[in-house]
Amino acid sequence: MNRFAIVAACLAIAAPQAFAQAHNFEGFSVGINYEATRASYSAAGSGAGGGGSDNGTGNGLSLQAQYLFAVKERFVLGLGLTDSPTNVNMGSSAGNQLNLLTQNRSAIDFIGGIASSESTLVFLKLSDLRGTIVDGTSGASYAANGFGYGLGVRTLFDKHKFIQIGYDANTYRDVQGNGVTLSPQSRVISIGVGYEF
Repeated sequence: MNRFAIVAACLAIAAPQAFAQAHNFEGFSVGINYEATRASYSAAGSGAGGGGSDNGTGNGLSLQAQYLFAVKERFVLGLGLTDSPTNVNMGSSAGNQLNLLTQNRSAIDFIGGIASSESTLVFLKLSDLRGTIVDGTSGASYAANGFGYGLGVRTLFDKHKFIQIGYDANTYRDVQGNGVTLSPQSRVISIGVGYEF
């Protein structure tokens, strides 16, 4: 048997197994995550709190729904939705001229991943963000949107159940209101469990 035949036989055996790794993560899934969030803002302008910046933290749960499909060997692509209803404190300015928090955060997630084994998926995601920023001092609220990127690892317990950890860096577009321009950001560490159908 020549070398070409040996190589071809090895590839024929290995390729379905590699594809099977990605196939283990294919399909619809739901999950719940515990999030630890650090949010910050800077404020420019002549209005109340302008020229200041601060940060704050928040902890809570988020819900996710995703659909992943296997592509070429060990890779997956997918789309997901994340909803984070917990309020997160963003900090306040001197004299509480601004006292900011975020509410009703959600994201559309575009996901790409590689199955490093039959039970482990390393994934990246890009997120289209939505939310509301509320000033507790004035009562004003502002719609906020932006983008984020994240990195995570998902490990299957069995055919359907998984645990995952992730890190997300989020940047919101500048928000105008009451004579100031707010520039919000957040960093999120999460750990969660889920179920693949």
